Order: sequence, then structure tokens, then C-alpha cells
Amino acid sequence: MDFLKCFRLLLIVAIFGMSTAMYSSKVLEGYPAGFMGLVDCPNETAPIPTQDLKHLFMIVRGANSTKKISYNYNQTSLLAKDPYMDWSRKTIVYVAGYTGNPRMIDATALEAHYIKLGYNVWCLDENFFYMTKYTNAAVLVRQIASYIGKMLADLTQPGLLDPAKLEMIGLSLGAHVMSFIAKNYHQRTGKKIGRLTGLDPSGPCFRNAGPADRLDDSDADFVDVVMTNIDGNGMAAPVGHVNFYVNGGEFQVGDIPFIPCGNICSHMKAYIYWLSALENPGGFIGVKCDSVQQARFRGCYDNVPQVANIMGLKTVRSKPGIYYLSTKHSFPYYLGKKGLKEKTDKMMRQHVLHYT
Repeated sequence: MDFLKCFRLLLIVAIFGMSTAMYSSKVLEGYPAGFMGLVDCPNETAPIPTQDLKHLFMIVRGANSTKKISYNYNQTSLLAKDPYMDWSRKTIVYVAGYTGNPRMIDATALEAHYIKLGYNVWCLDENFFYMTKYTNAAVLVRQIASYIGKMLADLTQPGLLDPAKLEMIGLSLGAHVMSFIAKNYHQRTGKKIGRLTGLDPSGPCFRNAGPADRLDDSDADFVDVVMTNIDGNGMAAPVGHVNFYVNGGEFQVGDIPFIPCGNICSHMKAYIYWLSALENPGGFIGVKCDSVQQARFRGCYDNVPQVANIMGLKTVRSKPGIYYLSTKHSFPYYLGKKGLKEKTDKMMRQHVLHYT
């Protein structure tokens, strides 16, 4: 009898011990290394041959023109005399991601939107140098950026390029390219570019790097970042003055029912959200968070006072920080002021659950 009592007691202790021993925690589970997180990225690569610089292009379209002109690195003096450039207007430079180029739809669509806004539009074409694996391209961007930085520095003259009116927007790997361009430009001129916008900056080879080796808020007068795939192709660190973690920043909602939005889809959504923000200024409104983890868990709605900011050209620069941004599941995605309500965010998630 005593044996049975002891056995029952041990069984109860074991059951309760098992039920309380496995609470979930990041200490227990660990943190994601991210896509290609363990891949070794080269520290340096062979110098770009001087004769290959003829393949480094800037595609230029003046604010009042329908014509685009290509200038290679050796033709900076001709670019300075471009008959269609309006140097009194703002200039936007688009830097595409790995294997991207100015002839692809992302560049042409962005060009059309910024032309409507009265910008001169330049698109960097460095595709010739990216005919290699990603890890090599990620190192090569520093050399490419040094040459473009020199081009911009040479154009910084009275009556020509004004850095305060210069903006750059970089997608994925392009976000770090523009970062190195801005760093090089500042070294040469002592001046900072007006604005850098990073669209889900590439994570592989950069997510564990310091400010000197990736996009950073010190690179320009203002740096804003849109995060959509932080543990996959992107990076989680809040490297801008204002950082929007869209739907938590990890994965995005698919537009088509029953088809999930994986790493590539979520990564590219940063660009699509930005395009929609240009079409719908003031439509994407995020709520400020205390940390990236709070943004991941969508736990920012109860923060007091509630601080909001707009993703897009109307971002309030005097409100730096980390923001959670909720969206609809289909274009044009924005929720307006409804996105500041936790009830709306939960409704959006419930809508998604019906399709999964």
C-alpha cells in the first residue's frame, strides 16, 4: 500500500513537472540566423578593371522630358550638360537589387511615379558587374559605389547638383549600394545626401555588419527603411531614422487566396508598398513601438502616448524610431487611420486565416 502511495505521488510530481518545464522563450528557442545567415561572404574582391567602367551607367531623365539618356562613368562631364536636366528640381536616384537593371518594370514604374511628382529621375545600371554569385556581388558594391560617389561629387557644383535636393532609393542589395555611395560622397565633399530610402535592405552578408559596412542612419540627413522580410532576404536591425516593420516585418500576406507569400514575395512587397505609398500619400500610417520585438508581435497599440508616422514621402522626420504598420491583403494595401486601431489589425489577420 505504501508503495502504491509513493508511486502515485511520484507520478503527480512528474506530470506537474512536465507541464511547467517547457514554457516557450527565446532563451530556449534561440533567434533566427536569417536566410544565408551562415554563409561566408568574401572580405574583398579583385579591383574593377578601368576599361570596364564604360559599363557602369547612369540612365538620366530630366523632370520635363520624355527622353532618357545613358551616361557611363567616363561621361560625367556630358551628364553635367544634359539638355533635359532641371537642376532646380529634386533628383531621385534608383538603385535596384541584385541582377536588377533600369529596363525592368520596377525601375520603369518608379520612374513614372517620380516624374509625375516633378523629380529628375536617374537609374543606376551596374548589372554588368553582377554577373556573378550574390556573395561576390555583395562585396563588389563597395567599388561600384566609390565610382558613383565620385560622379555625384564631380557634379556638385553651383547651378548643378545640390545634395539637399538629392534623394536615393535602394531595393534589397541596392539599399547598401546607395549607402556606400552616400558614404563615399560624404568623404569627398563633406556634405550629406538629403534622403536615403531603403526597401527591405538585403540581409545576407550585411545583417551582422556594423554601420560602416551597411546602410545606416548616419549616411544621409534622413534615412527611412521599409522592412518586410527581416529573417529571410532582409535584415531586422532598425538602421534608419524611421523604420517601418510592415505586418511585423517577417512575412507579408499573399494577394491570392490559399497562396502564401514566402521569402521572395515578402521581400519584394517593400517595393510594392512604396509604389502604393507614392500613389496614396498619407495612406500608410504606422504606430510607434518600443522595440523590434514588440513590432514583430504587433504589440505596439497600447503604448502611451500613441505616436504615429506616415510611410512615404510625407514621413515626419521629427518622429524617429520603430513603427509597426498594418496593411490590407490586397492592393492598394493601405488602411489609413484605421491602421492605428488594434481591432482593425486583428480583423486583417482574421481575414487572412480564412484563406489558410
